[in-house]
Amino acid sequence: METEIAPLPSWDSEATWRTFENGDFHDYLGEVEIQKSGQDLERYMDLIEISQPDVVIETGTRRGGSALWFQQHGLRVITIDADPGAGSEARKQHGDNIPNIEWLTGWSSTDVRLVGEVMRHLQSGQRVMVSLDSDHHMAHVQSEINLWSAFVTPGCYMVIEDACFDMWPAERARVGGHLIPERGGPLGAIRREMPRLEKLGWRRDESVEGLYSISHSPVGWWRHDA
Repeated sequence: METEIAPLPSWDSEATWRTFENGDFHDYLGEVEIQKSGQDLERYMDLIEISQPDVVIETGTRRGGSALWFQQHGLRVITIDADPGAGSEARKQHGDNIPNIEWLTGWSSTDVRLVGEVMRHLQSGQRVMVSLDSDHHMAHVQSEINLWSAFVTPGCYMVIEDACFDMWPAERARVGGHLIPERGGPLGAIRREMPRLEKLGWRRDESVEGLYSISHSPVGWWRHDA
């Protein structure tokens, strides 16, 4: 059952869509592309300052730019991608053994066997946040939320990326996943899963979400307060 969860009134849908039209939907770290907008990176900087995580579990490595970005902001990174070649641009620029980045490529981010693999890379007492930015179809994101929310330390965040695609007409939504119009995307997953997690101490952080009017991830900034 879905609960109605809507973007903040300050979210600018058209300005956010223009970031895809004009190529501003990503940022760069050197020559490596980060698949996140500049405004959303500012939000990440804010929540990192607020919650002081030690480690980020990231699903959706892509070119490796966001893993590098997290690493350069003082975090240990465990990045997961089904594509065995994910992160190749970052590794080409910086080498295969970049300090504090673990590349778990060739794994689906919903494969439960990853739990043990990720636990191997965590140390007792480390504060953990999660960034979900892989396959954006609803069922996949639901499985990610269920699997990875358990790793988030109280006081830290889980960011569920790219709910913007649920909020646009089909021709725009397909940019985020070709079956999102038919099957739903991150917003549907959030509406289904977060009411259950709210009972376990999770809350939507509208102060971080509302920092700017442009975001690829409206309704996606959640803090574990339990």
